[in-house]
Amino acid sequence: MIRPLSVLAVSTLILAAGPALAQDRQPRSVEAQPGKSQRLTMVGNVSQDCKPGALPAIKLVQTPRNGSLTVRTGETPAGQLKRCPALKVPVLGVFYEANAGFTGGDEVVIEVRQADGKVQTQTIKINVSNKPAAEPKSDAVEL
Repeated sequence: MIRPLSVLAVSTLILAAGPALAQDRQPRSVEAQPGKSQRLTMVGNVSQDCKPGALPAIKLVQTPRNGSLTVRTGETPAGQLKRCPALKVPVLGVFYEANAGFTGGDEVVIEVRQADGKVQTQTIKINVSNKPAAEPKSDAVEL
């Protein structure tokens, strides 16, 4: 299930511009807690000359079995993209929230389609436990 809007954590920022996007070679792993929102990924679009482009489209290929996903819009603080230090990058964040009381493994697969038609498939394995997740870095992006 995809719900509109939720909270933060640590993730990956994927920006178009550069080599063609493809399927992840290895699934990424993320730690989460039951009933708490955890950011899985962030995607944006910035040209080589540091101009924001159209936000990518996100398609859910495999839904989580034991939780729900939320897509939220926002922007990174200036300085998050080293080659464009003054730019606040518009982004979409994908968040996962495990069902209350659930612990164990879950998995989602999303496709990120850039404005130029390039598609990247991301497989994200989620380990849900009652162990507190690591604190986000002080420069973490809140969406």
